[in-house]
Amino acid sequence: MPPIDLVVLKVAAPCNLNCTYCYVYNARDQTFRNRPGMLDDEMARRVVERLKRYCDSRPNHRISICLHGGEPLLIGKERLRRLVALLRTEMGERLGSLSLQTNAVLVGRSWAELLRELRLSVSVSLDGPARIHDAERVDRRGRGTHARTVAGIRNLLQAGMRVCALCVVRPGESGADVYHYMRSIGLRDLDFLLPDISHDDWYGHYGHFPPTAVADFLIAAAEAWLTEDNPDVSIRFLADNRALSDVPPNRKFAGAGPRRRSAGVFPTGAHVAVLVSNTFQYGTTRQFSVLSVEAGAAVESFYDVERCATVALGNGAADEAPSQTTIETHALGNPALLHRHPRRFREMPRECPGRL
Repeated sequence: MPPIDLVVLKVAAPCNLNCTYCYVYNARDQTFRNRPGMLDDEMARRVVERLKRYCDSRPNHRISICLHGGEPLLIGKERLRRLVALLRTEMGERLGSLSLQTNAVLVGRSWAELLRELRLSVSVSLDGPARIHDAERVDRRGRGTHARTVAGIRNLLQAGMRVCALCVVRPGESGADVYHYMRSIGLRDLDFLLPDISHDDWYGHYGHFPPTAVADFLIAAAEAWLTEDNPDVSIRFLADNRALSDVPPNRKFAGAGPRRRSAGVFPTGAHVAVLVSNTFQYGTTRQFSVLSVEAGAAVESFYDVERCATVALGNGAADEAPSQTTIETHALGNPALLHRHPRRFREMPRECPGRL
């Protein structure tokens, strides 16, 4: 099994938005109520020490880190400076890319300049034009956040940063229209995320749409991207599937091996929870476990996480516990589309942080 090469580090539990589709605050999981608000300095040091040991046990291994939330900018400028300095200094050559995922609402000029100074790759959640974005991504007063998000993106672009937009697919909308909007505001790096919803809840939310509504959105976005044929524009979701250009049109998308492994890490008070993700060429397997961190103890072993165990780190004992496992499959539904432009799908995608 390939080693973990991406850690999504949850640095802030709170969020200044109240998105209707939020998997943290507006889904069935209510464990956020028992988590601390911020990743404190001591827990950050413990996580870094564990990541260092993980890398050192694998010759020349490097791990990329994405700072995530909630809204990570809520930790404030000085704490972010300290955290980035800790990661760069302590991880050294073990550190791959260092990125941050934000809703950009707080990104004024001073934040944009700081993010550039810290040399962070930045991704921003933007679902498209105001009509689409504001239908789901609202603040705590129920107000749309599109104007503030776009203002933040423009501040980042004016600071000379290259921004990746993460867009949640909205069934029933035009992927082509969303793509053209993103390009109209100067974005060149995009990624499309599937609605994070369970099988049981799908029909209640989207049952009135055709069964291929998500695929229709993605195919339209792909057509728009391929028609523009601009090598400086990347859609990670599609570029990740560039190998499909070598698959015969009549062959099903199946059988690919794991391509990368990711881990999401967030503080839970006395624990650190870790989400291990095996990313396959055509889908993702996610396993959820909890690492107990006792007073004075450090995060012990990702190996135990991979076994889906609850690990008491003070004495090294491991009690097997049921794990929550979900399988996500990504199907565009139209293999022939990918065969028309094999060059584009053989290009390596640019780094686009924030997505497991």
